[in-house]
Amino acid sequence: MAFGLLLLRSAPMVLSAAAVQFDYSQYLFLRPFLDLTADLEQKNGVAPPESRSQVNTVLGHFIHRQFPAGLSAILTLYPLTWVVAGANLALGHPASRLAALLGLDDDGGLGIAPAARHLYIAGLVCSVGHMLFGPRALDLMQTIGALGGKAGKDTGTPEKKHDNLHLLQTWLQLHLTRTFLADVPGWLCFTGAFLLSVARSG
Repeated sequence: MAFGLLLLRSAPMVLSAAAVQFDYSQYLFLRPFLDLTADLEQKNGVAPPESRSQVNTVLGHFIHRQFPAGLSAILTLYPLTWVVAGANLALGHPASRLAALLGLDDDGGLGIAPAARHLYIAGLVCSVGHMLFGPRALDLMQTIGALGGKAGKDTGTPEKKHDNLHLLQTWLQLHLTRTFLADVPGWLCFTGAFLLSVARSG
């Protein structure tokens, strides 16, 4: 298998693995906020309402600063995954002549095995499926960042009955759901497709 073709075949797997790692990093760094209230109460003797208010404020400012960069990464990572997955499907089609023109054809034909093709399609569907959770997840994050230090107070908005910690807990549940329903299956599908493609060329 030509090196360029090897990169193309592996790109969806690598990018989807990066997405899963990003999912884990988000959970790893945001989940501890839910435990900070108890830590403040136990170690510093802070009253429950005051400790929750402090954590809400810090969380709001953290999300306000951090989320735009995270969103930029998502809007780069996923569309790029779709492009390279689509390229694999297009170049792997038996009728394709584009691969030969690009110098990627090293054996006179780039048609991928049906099983690998199905896995590339399934991985692509899973990756796109991540975005189905996007509007709700985005709304929660923007609300947390916008409320900031006003969280938990009567702001005159629908969020006045909630606080940032409540919103974060809701977001984390949504985040875990999409991770295990979309991102992990997508990565597994792309990995299987790559392995089948390499085995076929070998």
